[in-house]
Amino acid sequence: MAEKMFNSDPINMTLKHPIIAIEGLDGTGKSTLAYNLSKTLNGVYFHAPPSNVVGIKNSLKPVFQHNSELRKAFYLMSNYIAAHRMQDICKENVVFLDRYWHSSLAFGISEKCLDEDKSLPPPEHEIYTWPEDLQKPTVVILLELSEEERLRRLKNRHEKPVTPSEKRLEKYSLLRDMIINSYKRVKFSPLVVIDAGESPEAVSRKAMEIIENYL
Repeated sequence: MAEKMFNSDPINMTLKHPIIAIEGLDGTGKSTLAYNLSKTLNGVYFHAPPSNVVGIKNSLKPVFQHNSELRKAFYLMSNYIAAHRMQDICKENVVFLDRYWHSSLAFGISEKCLDEDKSLPPPEHEIYTWPEDLQKPTVVILLELSEEERLRRLKNRHEKPVTPSEKRLEKYSLLRDMIINSYKRVKFSPLVVIDAGESPEAVSRKAMEIIENYL
């Protein structure tokens, strides 16, 4: 999965303004954090997959229900579309990115291992290597939360799992553990873990302390 998507030279460029990627499972508060930070620091909130491919994603949902490999490929490719757009935005603004390569890779690896009743590849495995032709963020913030609190938050949002991944995530604790471990095995630095069990304001303050080092 971490192989080059395109036959091109590495595109990682020196960014005028940083890309701050926020990662974590649904319910950890990553979207809230990314949005709040974008407002506090006059940055741009950006979601992967980007809005210009959401229509394609929605039209392919019936296909994704029965073809998990196609779904994974779509999300992996959407990171490249997001990267291209972010490089332009970073010329003028800080980008606060709601999910990126870590999520695509972690979900893809973990679901495959669960389906095949296998353990995750070891931490040194090349599958965790960041693609040479994908723009790296400046820093990744990973939000962690107890499963009890995560489910409570999802319930309070009155949201039900709708995608195959979300339904399986709710059902299998092993899958959740695999995804979190995969996040941490991606060969990328710096990745900073934050306990998301506090209030949104407290989590934002913790994130600000981290981000200040890169502004």
